[in-house]
Amino acid sequence: MKNNIQENLIHQACKCFDDSDYTRAKELFNKAKKYAATKYDAFIFYYLARIEENQRDYAAAYNFYSKSIDSFHSLECTLNDKYKAAIYMRCAHLCLSIGYIWNAVAYYYSAYDLSENIENKLDILSDYLMSLTASNATSLEILEATQKYNKAMQSLKILPFKHVNKEEKKKKCIAYISPDYRYHVMYSFYYNLFAKYDKNNFYVICLSLNKKKDDAYTEKIKSLLDYLERYLDVDIALDTYPYTGGGTTFDALYMGVPVVSLYGERRSSRFGLSILTNAGVGELAVPTQKEYVERAVALASDWDLLDVLHKNLCTMLENSPAMDAEGYVREIEGKYKEILSAVHNHDVFD
Repeated sequence: MKNNIQENLIHQACKCFDDSDYTRAKELFNKAKKYAATKYDAFIFYYLARIEENQRDYAAAYNFYSKSIDSFHSLECTLNDKYKAAIYMRCAHLCLSIGYIWNAVAYYYSAYDLSENIENKLDILSDYLMSLTASNATSLEILEATQKYNKAMQSLKILPFKHVNKEEKKKKCIAYISPDYRYHVMYSFYYNLFAKYDKNNFYVICLSLNKKKDDAYTEKIKSLLDYLERYLDVDIALDTYPYTGGGTTFDALYMGVPVVSLYGERRSSRFGLSILTNAGVGELAVPTQKEYVERAVALASDWDLLDVLHKNLCTMLENSPAMDAEGYVREIEGKYKEILSAVHNHDVFD
């Protein structure tokens, strides 16, 4: 009898949640939680977390997600692995957004372990790699995660070589893979590069891994019609670490805003260093936190230098190797030829 009452309360709470009546949903879920049966604990805590997240109380949301995950270990827990993986994923996303990076890493990996569908595993591994990149993980840890991703990718067998015609078979085929090139936040960079490839020697394919039309970041940027103009209100941009800016650093420099960047040993921490060096202002990239603070403070104190940079950075960037799309593509194609030559005897692409 009590179980029926609890189930009815949960059913009503879910309906209120779907109707965005979060106050009533929270009240009903809390009533349902008072019953002795624990088999629904993980489910109830999960929805309480969703409610708090929707109301932007992220600390409370994280607390409830943690309780939901702790409830997985109860012998009475009725959630299947697919549902558990979904909860791990939501908790990981939240952790990543509020700066609990290593918690996100752990939860993404737990979701990966519980997932059976290979495409879901790839999606989770992508997020896992992103969270590792945002952490202070070592280059070796990121390499190991990348190798795991590559292994999973091979099992998909999505490279469409069988569709290549006779003329194209004579060329070197390069496949670029992304969630969706048409709507990705970096699409303007990609298109410019793809237009410059050597069509006589290369055949290029762009593969989308899913049917999503957009990602959250792209939609936010599209909604800011005056996105670039907002840089006109900025004197200095401070780069993030350890995952530094790429497209946003280019945007800032193009709008005349100098960027101060901290770099480390990992590739993902050196985007700023590479961009700033190629743009002719490599002095703005520094290797230590102390120098990062000192460089930012010194720049903020030098109004004459700031004025010069604001007026000239755009031209400096346009005339630099950083915006030499054709030169960049020729260089990377040279590396592709070296790689393909090295593996040719192993018949990798037969």
